[in-house]
Amino acid sequence: MSKNHVPEAATAVVIDSNPLRQRRTKRLLPLHEIEVVGMSSVVERAAEFADIHGCDLLIVALGEDVSA
Repeated sequence: MSKNHVPEAATAVVIDSNPLRQRRTKRLLPLHEIEVVGMSSVVERAAEFADIHGCDLLIVALGEDVSA
């Protein structure tokens, strides 16, 4: 960790079945002080990942079928 490291303002788990969108989201969120702490392509694991990582944000890609 560098001396100039600024802690992220929030943490997020990203759920997206498209690997390209996952990578793009992982690169873009830190620009807004959001650290990606977990990723999955399986939408059914969204709640589990959110609990495990204690994230502030749960980002689910548009078009993913979410059933509670």
